[in-house]
Amino acid sequence: MVDFIMIDTCPFYTGYRPDSPAPDGHVYDFTEAAGFNVNNWEAQLQSQLLEFEKRLQESTAPFRVVIGHHPIRSYGSHRDTNEMLGNVDYLIWKYGVHLYMNGHDHNLQH
Repeated sequence: MVDFIMIDTCPFYTGYRPDSPAPDGHVYDFTEAAGFNVNNWEAQLQSQLLEFEKRLQESTAPFRVVIGHHPIRSYGSHRDTNEMLGNVDYLIWKYGVHLYMNGHDHNLQH
């Protein structure tokens, strides 16, 4: 009845890249984080986009729910995640996803 598709939104957020500090000026260090290859962000991003679209294409469920950490659009303190607007948002609309759920802002918006 429902396909739940989870995506890692970290590669979409350029503020996490070592050569691009976050909007608040904070520089994140993911060199110790499992699964992150800080030297290959763009490849991780492209690979995930291909896999994400493949999962959406193959879905035959009447309802599709996508879950990620970062918001696409947000009125919270972190605001919109611009890097996801051109990628994830496009695919969500293209394949008729019924719900995108996220955290990051730690408040309720609907």
